[in-house]
Amino acid sequence: MQNQSKEIVIQISKTKLVLITLGAWGFVLLAVWIWSGSEELFSSPLISITVAFIGIIFFGSCGVYGIVKFFDTKPGLIINSTGITDNSSGVSAGLILWHEITGISVKEMHSQKFLTIEVTDPQKYIARGNFIKRMFNAANLKFYGSPIQISSTSLKTDFNSLVDIIFENYKRYTADA
Repeated sequence: MQNQSKEIVIQISKTKLVLITLGAWGFVLLAVWIWSGSEELFSSPLISITVAFIGIIFFGSCGVYGIVKFFDTKPGLIINSTGITDNSSGVSAGLILWHEITGISVKEMHSQKFLTIEVTDPQKYIARGNFIKRMFNAANLKFYGSPIQISSTSLKTDFNSLVDIIFENYKRYTADA
């Protein structure tokens, strides 16, 4: 993390990213193993092939994204007087202006904690990106109340520090509004 003239920059953790990417490729190998003849794991070969196919597509995409992200030099998060610039995941929101944020809350799913950033116009953030990104962001809106979810999973910070930084700056930059 760097603090330069009230701008906070949180980099992507290359170590965390490598571990996440290796995990994704491990699940791809598991899905290939299921596809290659482990039909006895499920009640029907069709279910086995379907589970394997979905696993290969999803985790393969995550693995490819991890490799691409490893060479990305952009910071994971930038927090300044304008807002939060999110580049921390495959469904990153980009620039979130402070005046568009209506609330911030902590959510948890399967012991993975993340910040939900509620905004005045969720559809604006859903519309950003390709079809898959829009699909995931729409699902985030449906299940969590906002298309914007920020985790510390790939960042060079822990979750509690991330929460403190975001809330402190949210209070600082929206107090004048």
